[in-house]
Amino acid sequence: VFMFVKNGDAKSKSVQNRFLSKNIMMINAVTLSMFISACGDTSPDDIIVEESKKSSSTYVLRSVLDANDERCPNGGVLLDMGIDTNGNNRLDSTEVTNTEVVCHGTNGTNGDSGEDGTSGVNGINGENGLQVLIVTTALSVGDTNCPTGGLIINTGIDIDSNSTLDIPEIMTTNYVCNGISGTTGDTGSTGAVGETGAKGDTGSTGAVGATGAKGDTGSTGSQGLDSLISSSTIGSGANACIEMKSGKDLNSNDILEESEVTDTSYLCTADTIIHNGVIYGAVDSSNGTGKTWLDRNLGASQACTSTDDIDCYGDYYQWGREADGHEDNTSSPTGGTSNILVNVGNLFIANSGHPYDWVNSGIDDNGALRATNWSAIDGSSVCPTGYRVPTEVEMTAETSGAGMASKSDAFNSFLKLPGSSKLRSAQDGSIMGTDAYYWTATPSTNMSRDLSIGGSLAWQDNGRATGMSVRCIKN
Repeated sequence: VFMFVKNGDAKSKSVQNRFLSKNIMMINAVTLSMFISACGDTSPDDIIVEESKKSSSTYVLRSVLDANDERCPNGGVLLDMGIDTNGNNRLDSTEVTNTEVVCHGTNGTNGDSGEDGTSGVNGINGENGLQVLIVTTALSVGDTNCPTGGLIINTGIDIDSNSTLDIPEIMTTNYVCNGISGTTGDTGSTGAVGETGAKGDTGSTGAVGATGAKGDTGSTGSQGLDSLISSSTIGSGANACIEMKSGKDLNSNDILEESEVTDTSYLCTADTIIHNGVIYGAVDSSNGTGKTWLDRNLGASQACTSTDDIDCYGDYYQWGREADGHEDNTSSPTGGTSNILVNVGNLFIANSGHPYDWVNSGIDDNGALRATNWSAIDGSSVCPTGYRVPTEVEMTAETSGAGMASKSDAFNSFLKLPGSSKLRSAQDGSIMGTDAYYWTATPSTNMSRDLSIGGSLAWQDNGRATGMSVRCIKN
């Protein structure tokens, strides 16, 4: 912005002189700065203020200072003042007689933000768009558009939204035709001769030839072997069976010896059970459990006739082991535990080290595999088909849980348990003791549970290499 005052008469000069005095100029500079600030962004050539029409003029030149000017940190105005002595209506640099700087004040703090305006009303939902449908249909051979067969592909918009591409809705139709079969290639060269095929079936027998002349009588052959059958009664009472054995009389002594027997069969009553060549009967519980048991210990030749009847003691099984011959009370003991659970052999495996097991440490330590074996009911384990080794709970229900408390009670029960069948030592295989001991199928950590019958009944953990009696229960 330029301001100038024309100097003419004495009054104008007096005003000019006063204007040019330092103090008055500072006051007028502030006034002018207020006026100039009000002009906004007007350029210096936009405004000229004229006070007189005389020949000489006074000018004020305003220049804007940027905010980074070292004289005005917030920006401001630079005012150059002087007399236009050369009359060119501009304040040249040589005509500047005074300069003033007017700075802008510091910006005030921002006012608090106004509250948010109320949300506008949601717009109306637009209409659902239409679905594009593509339908393909197979074309058979001989079709006009695809002589070799193919596909027709129709595309369009489902205008009526019935999910079916109606004929009026079809926009494009394209055909994808099968290619024409190529010409047959040349016959390939003959392959190598294959291997000779398997021999064919023998042809049918030819016609019988004419009977030849009678030959000479041959020498008399050696006498043939006689077939022998023997029978015997095994068991007694209601559980008796007839055992029948047959075979060739190899030594022609008219006696069927055991080594000549080729077949053995039994004729028994319906309640008789035969397992591993031993005959058993069945007895029902008298304690209300609804269970059925074998009438004797495994391997016993008869049910007990007294508490110390040696013929009803039976075999001595190591816990969880198969009926492989070790259970016979005459089997030889051997040292060294087994690293397998089946097909171990027929020796009684002794072990003098805790926990007195017949297998190596780390093999079925918790007894789960052997408990499963003794629970089999298919006849593959120690008990007959349909029977298994009882659990501790099942054995308890028929013995100590039913009031059995002594050897006498055991013999007088429906089970006819002997009270003096003893056991075979886990440490050396010797038969020892004066009481009776019965295995159950229940493992206990690294040992197993058994029932001892003596002056009283007791349940205990015992080493699995120990040989004990077994009484089977029907599943």
